[in-house]
Amino acid sequence: MRTDGAATRAPALFLLLGCASAAAAPRSLTLAEALQLARRGNLELRQSALAVDRARIAARGALGALGPRLRLDANVTEWNDRFVLDIGSVPFLVREAFTSTVTLSGTQPLSGLFPRVERYRASADERGAAEQDHAAARADLALHATLAYLRLLEAIDVQRVAAQAVADATEQSERTRALVADGRLIDADLLRAQVALARARQEQLAADEQAAIARATLAAVIGLPVDSDLSPAPVDLEHLPPLPERIAPDLDGARSRPEVRAAQARARAAQAAQRAAIGDMLPSVDVAGGYQNTAGQSFFPTNAGYVSGLIGWDFWEWGTRYAMVGVERTRTEEAALEVQRRQRDVALEVTTRFVEARSARAALDVARAAVAQAEEAYRVMGALRDNGRATTTDLLDAQLAKVRARVDVTRAAYRYLVAHAAFERAVGVEPGPR
Repeated sequence: MRTDGAATRAPALFLLLGCASAAAAPRSLTLAEALQLARRGNLELRQSALAVDRARIAARGALGALGPRLRLDANVTEWNDRFVLDIGSVPFLVREAFTSTVTLSGTQPLSGLFPRVERYRASADERGAAEQDHAAARADLALHATLAYLRLLEAIDVQRVAAQAVADATEQSERTRALVADGRLIDADLLRAQVALARARQEQLAADEQAAIARATLAAVIGLPVDSDLSPAPVDLEHLPPLPERIAPDLDGARSRPEVRAAQARARAAQAAQRAAIGDMLPSVDVAGGYQNTAGQSFFPTNAGYVSGLIGWDFWEWGTRYAMVGVERTRTEEAALEVQRRQRDVALEVTTRFVEARSARAALDVARAAVAQAEEAYRVMGALRDNGRATTTDLLDAQLAKVRARVDVTRAAYRYLVAHAAFERAVGVEPGPR
């Protein structure tokens, strides 16, 4: 009976293990999918979107200040008694025991429209600056996600090279052991081979550590839990995107990057705020009108309306408003300098990223040539060692040089891809798959 019960439970156990394995399977992810996830789940980008919403609401509020201001006042009173005057022998009702007054009034600024219009313009420009900041944040996120994606791929490829190095070192150790048993090599050669195998395993552990960190970094950037097991789709390292021969056209286009446009919008906002501060020093002229309904009082008409003109001028405030004009003037000058600084920094960034990408491409060409040379040197050294014309140390050095050459070409390829993505961001192109 126990045997039958175990046999019955076995398929269910295998099914549960299969489901657990399926749940633990790595999540395949292309670069386009990673960028899409980042745009939905990245916390910094969501904060930037909220800043845009706040600026839009503020602009709508500033627009509402241009129209007339309406106000409703109501008063209801219950007195202890009616109020009656005796005029001669005739009673005259002044008010009832219950009275009410309802007033609907409106005020439209005239001369005050000038500073209000300027403040609306400033708010609109601030909204535009926030939108450009969001565009810059989106481009930065695309760059960060692309770099994290490429660095994870690089770490995985380095893992693969390290695993192959362990396999080669294991094979070399076994071959050395056989040659020692045959009397063609000595025990010291076997010790050297075992030391090389231990070093390869240590490098594999370091590669595993870097891959785990890179995987967690990518997950955090695109808005997934940091313990997500991601499996990025490989990229073609043989056909890499080209660089332009010169950067003059790209430099011209980079001057319209979102960061520059945001600074320009804030400069316009500062100019509008300065004009609004000047308008605040002028006399205010307003038009007011209203309607009033009165009940229970004899001396007031039941329905009444009025239109009036209002003028006011705070002609002396101990320089307070004049000082505000000076403050806004300095802000305008600061904003203009910020535009120039942004344009200078963009030009420098484009030049720097171009030089870095060009240097990375040259280093990749050198690394590719070194791989072929190292593999040939390792093959020749193995043949010489087997024929007794080279030592185990010579062979291990050649093997180490081959592994390093493979790692170097892998890192050089991804270093160029990273540099190319940074160059695209610098010239105002959002990094990502084409």
